This record gives sequence, structure tokens and C-alpha cells, in this order.
Amino acid sequence: MESVVHESTQQMLVGGKCVDYQYPDPQTATKQCWRTSMNTKFVVGFNTLTAGVNTLTIPPNNGISDVLVQLTLTPPTTTTNVALPQGWGYSLIQRLSYRAGGSSQFFLTGDQVLNNALRLCPDGSARDAMLQLGGPAIAPGGWTNVNNLVAYVWLSLPWAHPSAVSKMPPLPSDCLTQQIQVQLEINNITNIASNNGGSTAGLALASGAFYVQQVQLSNQGDSISRRMNMTEHSLNYPLEFTQQEFSISLGAVSSGATQTVSLTGFRSGEVKEVVCWLTSDVDTAGVVKNYNKWYAPVNLVVTYAGDQYARYDKGASQLWNLINGRIVPQAALSVNQTSGGSIVNQPSVTQWAILPFAQPYEPETYHTTLMAGKEITNGIVQLQFTIPQAPDAFSGPTAGAISAGGNIGGNWTIHFSYVYNSVLVFSQGTCDFAF
Repeated sequence: MESVVHESTQQMLVGGKCVDYQYPDPQTATKQCWRTSMNTKFVVGFNTLTAGVNTLTIPPNNGISDVLVQLTLTPPTTTTNVALPQGWGYSLIQRLSYRAGGSSQFFLTGDQVLNNALRLCPDGSARDAMLQLGGPAIAPGGWTNVNNLVAYVWLSLPWAHPSAVSKMPPLPSDCLTQQIQVQLEINNITNIASNNGGSTAGLALASGAFYVQQVQLSNQGDSISRRMNMTEHSLNYPLEFTQQEFSISLGAVSSGATQTVSLTGFRSGEVKEVVCWLTSDVDTAGVVKNYNKWYAPVNLVVTYAGDQYARYDKGASQLWNLINGRIVPQAALSVNQTSGGSIVNQPSVTQWAILPFAQPYEPETYHTTLMAGKEITNGIVQLQFTIPQAPDAFSGPTAGAISAGGNIGGNWTIHFSYVYNSVLVFSQGTCDFAF
């Protein structure tokens, strides 16, 4: 007997298909087509623990998901007045590069690796934990705690996502006949340490290794490369692509001073958003170093081809980015600071700003929804902004760096990370990015 569905006026007026939410129904349920299992058994140790390049080569083997780096420290012989900033594992990264199959090789700076790790976290707790797991801040009294001597770093690869929320399918390396290569160029650990009259002698990396998370098919016959002829067909893998950092040195600019810069170096393709942050050498040039301390510019105005896009007066970018995303673009950061001649940890935050071109939308699952970005062609993108004062920046970490008027000293640099829509196209045993 067929039931009669009685619809209200709203149900008749609102478009959409009828879905049964009262009883289990195929329309409200999905299931995995191809059974898989996960493992993290593929581990490759670093070939250098001092400044240099470490290479990870991943052979084609089903799905490749996230890649982590685990680092351990040997503490200095004398720990008096020697410290490390929170997130020191990310601070060690000079540059990350990757190549999938026969694709071009692309690069990210260490700051971009950290920014993507924080920006893509699903909530504030995950964001703060991501930074803490990247290496706890170590003050002189913290070197005896062995837990402080270990850092876990998530590498920002285009096919990876640092959460099960919006998790992407693994990179289908079974479609490749060539290897995936990841290179990590690191700094010397002593270069990022704070040293206020102490000695970094003995401070070194004790170990470092890549850990690869793989998603493997339970039945290898389910591989798309076996079910289809990939010399005649192609597999399109949508993803988000981050272009290598573009930065501009501003010099010694006072807080509150208005700056105008031109953004250049855009590649062809759809720009979803531009992520920007400020750094001051007052945080890195002295004896006390805090490499992960960033400041969000204020009074932002983005202009392209004579038309205004993002306009965020004062510190409004924090609220705009919250309502167009998930959380405020900042993370809790424990910084090093001098107090009475000693180095101590001081709570602070690190901040950035997101300048969108694409309409905001983020699915809760791995299913891809393409939101069109802006093609930057012959026009000029200009950004007008001001340097924040100390209250807006939640205070600088170095004693004496802030004047009574709230001016943060030092030479300033503004950093930009361009984010694009992209597709990784697999065919004939190789792949490449399409924009």
C-alpha cells in the first residue's frame, strides 16, 4: 500500500528532493565502496641532523595520506639562559619541496608549512595542540623534562589535511609508475635557540625521521589502475594549492603607520584567498628568539583592477575570518622573554589575516565542492594596511621592544601565501597540476 505524503506550504515552496529522515534509507546513508586499511609503517630516517636537505622517496603503493616528521633533541651541556620557542620543530624548517610522479617540483617556506597546519585545523583546541606538539617552549628550567625534547611536525602537502573533518582521499599513487619525492631543508638547531649569555654547546638534533600514513586497499584488484586503462583515461584529483611565499621588507616602520604594497608573482589560475602576516626582526635578531611570532596587519584594504575586495577596518579581519571560516586566525603561543636577566616563557598569541576572493564554503566531508576563485590576470593587486600597536598584537615578546606608546620596534616584513583551486591529473603513469 502506497503512503500519501502530506506537504505543508513550506515543503511545496522550498526546492529539493524528498529525503526520509524518520527511517533508515539509502538516500540518507553512504558507504565505502572499496575496503581499505591504514598503516604508518613506512618510516625513513633523516640523512642529516644539521643544516641540510633530507629526502623522502615514497614508492607507488595505493594511497598516500599524511606525512609527519618526528624530531628529538640532545639538550645543551649547560642549560643556563638557553631556551627554545614553542613550535621549534616548525622553526627548524627552512624549506619544504615536493614532487608527485612526474609533476613539477613546488616549494613552501617553513612559515607556510606552519601557517597551513594551523589554518586548516578544525577548531581552536586542535590549532593550539598542533603548535604545542610542534615542540613545547623550553625555558632554562625545562630541559630536564624529556617530553619537551620531542617535536611532531605535520608537513603541508597538497593532498594532506590535518583533521578527519574535510579529510581528503589519499593521493592515489597506484596510478603512478614514478615515485613521490619530499625534500625538507632544515636549519641548525642552534640558530633558532635563545641564548642570553649562556652556551648552546651540545645542543643538537638527536634523531629525525619521516613517518608516512598509507591507505591500502584490502583487495588490490579494486585499484583503479587495474579496473581501468589509465593510458586512455585520466583521474582528476581536486585539491588546494599553496604557492611559494612572497614577502616584502618594510624596514623600520612605526606602529600605526599606513603602508601600501603591490602583490606580484601570481600564477595563472583561480586564487581562492591570500593569507598574510607580519614579522618583526625584534623577535629573531636579538639574543631572545621567537620565530613563530606573527602579527596580523590592521586596517586592511585589498584592491584589484581598481575595485575593492576585502576591507577590514581596524582589527575586523579577525571577525570576518571567523564568520567566513571556522575559528579566529590565531593560535596560543608561548614565547621566550627576558626577566631579571633570565629567559622565561610568556603566554602570547600568533596571528595572521585571510583575504578571500572566493565565496566561503567548506564541506564537512571529503566530498569536493569547487568555489570559483579570482583569476589574477593583467590587473595589479594592492594591499593597504597599518602596523598593529602592542595591544592589538597582544604584546611583543622581547623586553624593551615596546615603547610606552605601544610601538613595536624593529624592521618589519610582510609575508603572503597565495591559495589556489587546482586539480592533480593522473594519466599514463604520471600526474601534474592543472590550474
